[in-house]
Amino acid sequence: MENAIGIVFPQTRHRLCTWHVAKDATQPLAGLYTNPKFSKYFNKCFYGCLSESEFEDTWDHMIKTFKLENHSWLQKLYSLRRKWCSAFNLDYFSANIRFIQRVESTNNIFHQISTKTMSLTSFVQHYEQKTAYMRLAELEEDFCCKNGMPHLKAKSGIFKQSASEYTIKIFSFFEKELLGYFVVRLDEVCNVGAKYVFEAIEEGHERVYKIHFDSITFNISCPSKLFET
Repeated sequence: MENAIGIVFPQTRHRLCTWHVAKDATQPLAGLYTNPKFSKYFNKCFYGCLSESEFEDTWDHMIKTFKLENHSWLQKLYSLRRKWCSAFNLDYFSANIRFIQRVESTNNIFHQISTKTMSLTSFVQHYEQKTAYMRLAELEEDFCCKNGMPHLKAKSGIFKQSASEYTIKIFSFFEKELLGYFVVRLDEVCNVGAKYVFEAIEEGHERVYKIHFDSITFNISCPSKLFET
């Protein structure tokens, strides 16, 4: 699959589904997976690192803390780190999708309505019933979007306009994201000529984001790719 993707979609990057990787980890890491401290490090390697150096530091600390230098499964996982750790793929747009969620959710739905002993006729009947239910739910959501407005947490123009353009579900994502930036404090750290460096800190969080701004080109860059033009 990886070779085919590279040929057919040369501008894309093949990655592993983190849900499947985490699921596969339960057996080789059976003695550690339920350890809250280990899970904290392990999950951070998957979802919490915003730079390659942060990942490497976190991974090394986890390996040394739990004495896993000779763990063959983790060694193999580390060799594939560019395929599952988002910190190594910040230069590629992925909409923050880390796993094949739509396929898995659909599979889960049909696993619920089928059994190994079910006849083909019964499966088709259950399939048609479930499909009809899913389509009805989608129609109801479309109706709500076309005939109603979501509750606005802020009565500003940008929220009103976006509420009229987006579906209710997508608007909720947009609203949460935009409101989140209202609690970000931005401090100027230094400047050299037309180039400025700022630090962004979200209230209640310790992580500091470095943001670089060029006042001539109006280009904004950030190692985490979260604050960019």
